[in-house]
Amino acid sequence: MGGDPITHAVQGLISAVTPVSISSLSKDIVVLIKEDHDRVRVLYDQFKMPGTNAQQKRQLAWNIIREVSLHSCKEEEVVYPALRDVLGDLTPDHLLSEHQELKELLSVLDSSDVSD
Repeated sequence: MGGDPITHAVQGLISAVTPVSISSLSKDIVVLIKEDHDRVRVLYDQFKMPGTNAQQKRQLAWNIIREVSLHSCKEEEVVYPALRDVLGDLTPDHLLSEHQELKELLSVLDSSDVSD
């Protein structure tokens, strides 16, 4: 994969979006999380396809930023408090620190140009 900043940022986003599989969570929530992850992976696959032009990459990057931002909010507002109730204080704090890294990657991606 290329070494340009936008591709690196998108790769970081994809690796940061990891599935949550806690049996105590509602299956509906787990399904929604998985769907979010799948949607971002599809966008990333489109982004890295040969022949994707700069305009398409800009639109796909914006869509990835939007989807990951919405997904992160859902996890932080709904899932992590439920995890805290079930698992105690450590796991959600660790996940929140991962989300902070994710937000930093989103910032890099948002401020990058596909020609960088």
